[in-house]
Amino acid sequence: MKYLNYLRITKEICNASTSSHRIHSYRKYHDAKTRNVWISTSQDIYTNLALEEWMFSHLNLKSNSYLLLWHNHPCVVIGRHQNPWQECSVRHARNAGVAVARRHSGGGAVYHDLGNMCMTFFTSRDIYDRKSNLNFICKTLKDYCPVDVSPTARDDILLDGKYKVSGTAARLLRDRAYHHCTLLLDTDKKRLMEMLQTTLLGIDSNATKSIRAKVTNLSEINDNISYNKLIPHFSNGYLSQTEYQAGEYEYVNPNSEHNFPGLSELRYKLADWDWIFGKTPKFSITLNDISMNIEHSKIRQISLPQDNSEYCHLEYLLQSCLVDARLCRDDMVNCRSKVSQIIDSKDLALSNVCLKFLDEIILTYLDNIIENA
Repeated sequence: MKYLNYLRITKEICNASTSSHRIHSYRKYHDAKTRNVWISTSQDIYTNLALEEWMFSHLNLKSNSYLLLWHNHPCVVIGRHQNPWQECSVRHARNAGVAVARRHSGGGAVYHDLGNMCMTFFTSRDIYDRKSNLNFICKTLKDYCPVDVSPTARDDILLDGKYKVSGTAARLLRDRAYHHCTLLLDTDKKRLMEMLQTTLLGIDSNATKSIRAKVTNLSEINDNISYNKLIPHFSNGYLSQTEYQAGEYEYVNPNSEHNFPGLSELRYKLADWDWIFGKTPKFSITLNDISMNIEHSKIRQISLPQDNSEYCHLEYLLQSCLVDARLCRDDMVNCRSKVSQIIDSKDLALSNVCLKFLDEIILTYLDNIIENA
């Protein structure tokens, strides 16, 4: 693709995010032994994650390799085996219009916005090599401008040997694999820090925990670095690698059901509460000696100290109203209603201390961590 043509396409995408230029069906490449680059025109995290999974399951990766370039509106993306409440301020994210998503790969939580470039390398399992991918990224950046970037033993990329600018995750099946990574170009670092933190205490979980690191943007070293400017350099660099016949890089519209049949259903599942929150590994919350066991983000058991008779009434009340409730606003509102009905109908002699505990500790604490649907 000629560079002037690329500029024209980029302008079209900026003016209308659903550019139709060179939108195609995957069948065109299904049997071709080529190396190709696709650039998603979507900036929606759930759509792009769905495109990633669609490519992974539909494309012929035995003899073809693909690079997908994409970026998103602000969002927090957690790994498959993580607890969202341990990784980010869920309520703050939702109130700020920042989506929370769970991906299929493992690894830690990341913050995305339009100043972040996402790259996914699709290959057959036998040639999967993320070290090679990271070396390619570093070489391309160095060829584009003088930056000191290098991969680490943890498969991150560091700038000047100390600032993290890229993190890695992967998904491997028997015959295919993908490796994806982020690249901090001009991300809002203040918001990144705000979103990837939580003030919640008392959570006990075996979920994968993110490793915090000092981060920076590549644009702080060279202000000529941007998502659109890097697209042709990464694309042409990837296509020019000689072990494959060179194809071309193309903009694809994942919202086209004709070209990507079934992708909309994948997106629906990835955006659903049952995937984002319901897939959270088991965990428990302990606060002031009160313990709640959580499974699939539903309250399964509540235990209170047994040395106070008033607590026995409170435990019964909480068990009857909260067990099997999801940690989401609708369920919590229903639980509040049940609590009031039981107190009114049975006139339980709960002391003011117990009522205060119920309202201000248990329900308020839950309300601070629930998904703000």
